[in-house]
Amino acid sequence: MSTGDGLAINEVTVRFGDTVAVDSVTLSIATGSICALVGPSGCGKSTLLRAVAGLVTPTSGQIQWQGNDLTAVAVHRRGIGLMFQQHALFSHRDVAANVGFGLRMSGSDRRVIDQRVSELLAMVGLAGFEARSIDTLSGGEAQRVALARTLAPEPALLLLDEPLASLDRARRGELNAELARLLRELGQTAIYVSHDQVEAFAVADQVGVMHAGKLLRVGTPAEVWADPQSEVVARFIGHETIIEVAGCRVAVPAKAVKLMPRGPGLGVGSETKIDVVVRQSVFAGDRFEVQVASADGMTYRCYSDDDVEIGTECLVVIDPAACPRLND
Repeated sequence: MSTGDGLAINEVTVRFGDTVAVDSVTLSIATGSICALVGPSGCGKSTLLRAVAGLVTPTSGQIQWQGNDLTAVAVHRRGIGLMFQQHALFSHRDVAANVGFGLRMSGSDRRVIDQRVSELLAMVGLAGFEARSIDTLSGGEAQRVALARTLAPEPALLLLDEPLASLDRARRGELNAELARLLRELGQTAIYVSHDQVEAFAVADQVGVMHAGKLLRVGTPAEVWADPQSEVVARFIGHETIIEVAGCRVAVPAKAVKLMPRGPGLGVGSETKIDVVVRQSVFAGDRFEVQVASADGMTYRCYSDDDVEIGTECLVVIDPAACPRLND
């Protein structure tokens, strides 16, 4: 596989001694598209990112950008911007000097640098921060400065490796939404590595799920959620319950589960009707998210307009048509 438009990763394998970190991965990312690579720690997603950057040499396979082979191209000549979890800002320089660092190294004119720095700080919501000391910034502000610094040289391809992992959950959600908006406004081609599938789904046009060095599933967030294809992918992206319905193994999302009162004639009578007991009921804005458990210990999530008392005996009815089928 190859393409003249965007990034093409062709059968790339990366070995470290006897360990296969990336196992024959093939992936295409169109120009202007954001691809999120997700998976548990040690699955190979960061190693694949570093191979694209040129920081790791593939054992076999090929990486192309706009139809050109990057194998022998030096890191600093690939036109790639890198942003990692540890943003490593220069504490002895102010915000403007940090953002403009790459432009100064490339010999850009001072007026061009000043203008670009001001534009980028405004873009990331830090207008007027030019003279601020790095030590005075909050974690979220420091991440914005790191992003502005990465974008300053106008990289053709942006690589982000767990860029928000050091922030608390609330701040991560806020910056994740802003990052998605900014990258789309710029039309920036990007690979976003994360172990958080919710974060990845929010920012990406395309999601690749990795496990044990292999790329198991690629598609839009909606496609991957609706059709994970394997139990490994289903469980990673949040399908907690896997059961057999009508002879097929399926993942059971909350939308496929209807909670009903238990009554005469409504007990266990088919493969999609299950007696359960309410274990948890949590208010989730406009509804309650309810967790129930069957006698065999299987748990299900569903939604209810009303709060349901813990310990209530109920019935869940599962709609097979709303359950993604699994191939394994």
